[in-house]
Formats: sequence, structure tokens, C-alpha cells
Amino acid sequence: YKSAEIADTMKQVYDYFEDNIGVTTIGWKESVYYIGVMDAYMTTGDLDYYLNCRDTAESFAYKVNGGQLTDFGDDYAISQMYLGLDALSPDPDYKLAGTIANADYNVDLGKVEYWWCDALFMSGMVYTELSRRTGDSSYSDTEFASYKEWYDKLYSPEYDLWYRDGSYIG
Repeated sequence: YKSAEIADTMKQVYDYFEDNIGVTTIGWKESVYYIGVMDAYMTTGDLDYYLNCRDTAESFAYKVNGGQLTDFGDDYAISQMYLGLDALSPDPDYKLAGTIANADYNVDLGKVEYWWCDALFMSGMVYTELSRRTGDSSYSDTEFASYKEWYDKLYSPEYDLWYRDGSYIG
């Protein structure tokens, strides 16, 4: 495949979603979609992607989980898009306030919940990036300790695969 073909396919998928599905909430599915849209902007430079992410973040006031603190990675995966937007146009007191408050909540709990393998994608990067940006290693330290704990529970060296969650361990 040529890069132009890939970019065209990405745009077709994006246009279809925007024309036919749309977003009224920010759950895990929408978060994953917008993480992809943000990555599409970073890859292609197509301003439509950026503007959609920015407008969506603004419409939710950059809140994580509607402003309710949570330890459930699905509910704060949208932080990845907020981090991307803040990197392009820094305003961390506004754009990252909810992300930082939620991450602080989980650091205070002493863990990042990885009881299901999807959370490795949903939340891990948030803590690594916050440590990089703030210089506060407690984010990445907490995340890595949690990763190691759940690696021992969910990863199968025999099959070189992750179990989805504990209910699949045989």
C-alpha cells in the first residue's frame, strides 16, 4: 500500500463515522476513536482531524468521566486525546486539569487497574506521558508497579499471549 492510499482509507472511515454515527458521550469506544483521530492528524496533518478533536474536547470541557474520579481505564482513556491536544497548544491548567486530577486519584490509591488487558492501551500511556511532562515520576512509578502486578496475573509465557481478564485463565 502507498501512504496516499492509506490516508485516503483513513479519511473514508473518518467521514463515514462522522456522517453516520457521531458522538454524544465519551465512553471507551468514543475514546478509542478519538485517540485514532488524533493519531490520524499527527500522521497526515489533515486539519479536519485536529479540529474535530479540539471541538469534541471543548464540548466536554476537557473533563474525564464527566468530572467524576475513576479507577476504570475505559473511563479516562480520553485523556490520551487531551494530552495530544495540549502538546500542540499548551494550556495544561485547562486541558489537563481533569486528566491530572484523575491520575492523582489513582496514584493516591496506589494502583492503576489492569484487571483486563484492554486497560494496558486505555490508561498506561496517560501515566507515562504525565510523568514526562510534569517531571513527577509517581505517575509512571505507579503505572509500572501495576503493570508488573497484572503481567504476572494475565500474561501467559507458555502461549506468549495476554489473557483478556482473570475469567479466561484456565
